[in-house]
Amino acid sequence: MINVNNSGIVSGTAFNDPISGFWDQATGKLVFYRAINHVVINNQVQINPENIQIFTGYLFHYKAPGAFFSDTQVLAGTFESFAGTGATQQKNTFSWFAYRPQP
Repeated sequence: MINVNNSGIVSGTAFNDPISGFWDQATGKLVFYRAINHVVINNQVQINPENIQIFTGYLFHYKAPGAFFSDTQVLAGTFESFAGTGATQQKNTFSWFAYRPQP
């Protein structure tokens, strides 16, 4: 679940891990970090920097020729990982995308 307030502050969870970041409506840019293996102490999330992933993505609209849906919203980008999340020096940037067809 992801929430965006009126100031573009992003918060929520991804895969049961807390996320925090920014959404820029004008450019369609989303950037957030995911805190993996976090610990909550006195209602504060404690994060080991080795256990974060940093996501950056951009929203765009796509319409395939002859497609059933009139328009598809696509959010695509990359995320960078660190040693605590299984990344290595050769493999630490990964691509991702999400889409939502519009009727």
